[in-house]
Parts: sequence; C-alpha cells; structure tokens
Amino acid sequence: MTTFVRNATDQELAVIRFYVKKCSLLHVTVIAVIVLGGIVYLMTPFVLPQPLPIKAAYPFSMEPIWIWALLYGSHVFTAFQVASALCMSLIFAVLTWFAAARFDIVNTEIERASKLNEVNRCVLYHQESLKYD
Repeated sequence: MTTFVRNATDQELAVIRFYVKKCSLLHVTVIAVIVLGGIVYLMTPFVLPQPLPIKAAYPFSMEPIWIWALLYGSHVFTAFQVASALCMSLIFAVLTWFAAARFDIVNTEIERASKLNEVNRCVLYHQESLKYD
C-alpha cells in the first residue's frame, strides 16, 4: 500500500483521497465507540455497587486491596485485548477500501483505453492489483 501511494499519479491519489474522505468518518466513529465502550466498561465499579466491571463469583475474598487490584488489572488487560482486536478488524476494512480504490482506478483506465497496447497495459495493471504486496 505504501509503495503504491508513493508511486501513484495525481489521478490515482485523487481516487485514494476520495476513498479516505468517504471512509474516515466511519473509522473515527468506530474507534471512538471502541474507546468509549472500554472506558465505560472499566468505570462501572466506580459507579455501580459491584467490585469489578463484570459480576463474577470468586472462591476467595476480594476484601484485601491487592487481590481486588490484581483482579481489576486482569479486567483492564482483557478490555485492552478486546479493544485492540476490534481495532485490528478495521485494518481489514482499510485493505478492502484500498482494493476497491485500486479497482476503481483500473476501471477508469479500461474505459479510457482505445488501442490494443493500452488494453494490454490495463490487463497488466489489473493483474498487479490482484496480487497484494
């Protein structure tokens, strides 16, 4: 992706900018919801009358502060893992719209092609777009 953007023409960069502008609000919204959801989840013990974010029964007392802190830390770690996994899912969305942008560029080039050598160049460009480097 970085190689493509580095070597892109002005027309290709315009298509990429269009897709970035089109998808950026969605990505920012999803990341904000993930972060706010994690914060709300981790703040529940301070708002609700429960010692941990999720109601759970442990076979030992949670009275000592160090036990509570260890358990709360494990909940923080789990929330961080879940938020990270959800944000990683956005990478697949970015790759999908990047592929859509490249195929949009190929489509434009094919529509402009009028000679056989231009069509052959478009076929090569299409094949290059199919393999992901």
